[in-house]
Amino acid sequence: MILSNCQEFPDYSQTPYTDEIHYHQLAENLIKFKEYAAVTGGFFNTSIRPPTYPVFSSVFSFLSNHSYHAHHFFNFVFDLVNLFLIFLLGSLLYGSRCGIWATVVYGFFGPAFVYLKFGTSEILVVSLILSSIIYLYCLQQIGGLHYVIAAGFCYALLIHARPAFMLILPVIFVFSRYRSSRSIFIGSLKNCALTIFLVAILMIPWLYRNYKHHGNIIPVCTVAGWHLSAHVRSLSELPVELMWRYVYDPKRRGYTEGDYYNEATRDSIKLARDTPIKSTLIGLIRIGYAWGFAKPYFRILNPKSYVYPIYLNDKSFVPLLDFEGLFYLGVLIVLSLVIFNKRFIKKRYKKWFFGSKSIIILLLAYILVHTISIPMIQYRFVIEPMIIILIIGLIFHLSGIENPPEDFEVWQQRSLFIPATIFIIMSISFSSLYMFAYGTEKYRKTVDYSLITCHQDHASGYLNYRDIREIQWQDYGMLSSRQFVTTMGEVKYLVKNRKFISSQISAIQSRGSVAKLFVRKYDPENFLGMGDLKLNFKHDPKSLKDGDIICVSGIAETDPFREIIIHVEHFEIVK
Repeated sequence: MILSNCQEFPDYSQTPYTDEIHYHQLAENLIKFKEYAAVTGGFFNTSIRPPTYPVFSSVFSFLSNHSYHAHHFFNFVFDLVNLFLIFLLGSLLYGSRCGIWATVVYGFFGPAFVYLKFGTSEILVVSLILSSIIYLYCLQQIGGLHYVIAAGFCYALLIHARPAFMLILPVIFVFSRYRSSRSIFIGSLKNCALTIFLVAILMIPWLYRNYKHHGNIIPVCTVAGWHLSAHVRSLSELPVELMWRYVYDPKRRGYTEGDYYNEATRDSIKLARDTPIKSTLIGLIRIGYAWGFAKPYFRILNPKSYVYPIYLNDKSFVPLLDFEGLFYLGVLIVLSLVIFNKRFIKKRYKKWFFGSKSIIILLLAYILVHTISIPMIQYRFVIEPMIIILIIGLIFHLSGIENPPEDFEVWQQRSLFIPATIFIIMSISFSSLYMFAYGTEKYRKTVDYSLITCHQDHASGYLNYRDIREIQWQDYGMLSSRQFVTTMGEVKYLVKNRKFISSQISAIQSRGSVAKLFVRKYDPENFLGMGDLKLNFKHDPKSLKDGDIICVSGIAETDPFREIIIHVEHFEIVK
């Protein structure tokens, strides 16, 4: 935990920092305003993220009195859980030696240290994936209603943290014992069907919530539905220009997130129906481009490919393990075992494959889902621990030194301990959500900006926030000319010595300060606000701090993500 927080803070608005801001907004708004909503990309959305992580994060934030480090502790707790779950799954599949080695490897896994730092969902998603697979595996081997409930509960939470798993829900049937007797096979199928049914039941509340907000059937909202529709037309990274011309098309003015989602679903189905081979190939190429290793030629011979540096300062770092290097190392070891130990390789490989096939199919299904989605690198990270377990298990099998899994009667008791603790934490979290919804927290007083005036003299022709947003819809999100803007709002995420420029997404080092300004309108029914802007101050405003209500005036322009940047010429702290 200490090591992960020694890293240099990333550029403002750099992924996953932007995700962290959105999750933080959702958690805080849930606590303070009893509303699951936030602003992103200039749009006020009531369901921009799946709810599992923001809900849990809000509980930790509430219990820590809104400490900035709440999510650090939250991630740290669940990553300790991940260490045990990796040991548990490795031991269940291939024996305790494999479990120990997989735990050691993950303990020195560089990417995990990165995601420990950020208030994003990746660490929790790993916990939910591992817990779901452990329970499904126990359901396959032992059966029992308690494993149906455990697997269904974990998988439902997983869907509400990583919606891609909703599309591969039927894959749960691969955990049925199809090689057993007819009665065992039918019983196993019933258990899998009950698990899927339970997951579907647990998805109803969120589906109803989305229907209530959008008037559309949306099981799980992702960042925005238009991602799906716009991205299937591209081979690799989603072109920013294509994305925002789609979003800010004047004919889509007034679209809600549900409207974008429904249009995206229709377009994707039509695309898959009309050009199934082409769209699938494009999707696979996109996955290879986004999840493959950068410049793959001869990187297997490059020592840097095996090291994931965690920097302590500009010059010193801790060399940890990189997934790319682990993959290369695993391939080299497996090839060596195949070459020098051919006698039993085929038999041992079959034993490993049939013992791992359910997990392999689940992983392949998860990868294929991203042919119609955005295969960002953090989406690969959540399955990397399972790939590590599979590689180490394969090495142990091919080498002939694996030790058999312990008796399931022993593991039946052990396997419940840590995941059951997760259940307790999650139950408390959702109980707390109920508490938040019905009012133990007082509403923060809102500011009626219509009653506040700046003391600056404003020339005619000045535009406010609402005016500038109206202009954006006339030119696909752009501002056709430099506009002078005057508006008010609350300062958030003030960062020293950075500057936003219109040609880049991330802020650059520069003298002065940058900040997000959350512009609110006085509306008792929707007091969370309208949108946000990026502010560049000419000089460091030393008296300014997060939470201040300010009036700003200056020239406005847009960045590649069509967010509004104001070069502040005058500002005044109103409250």
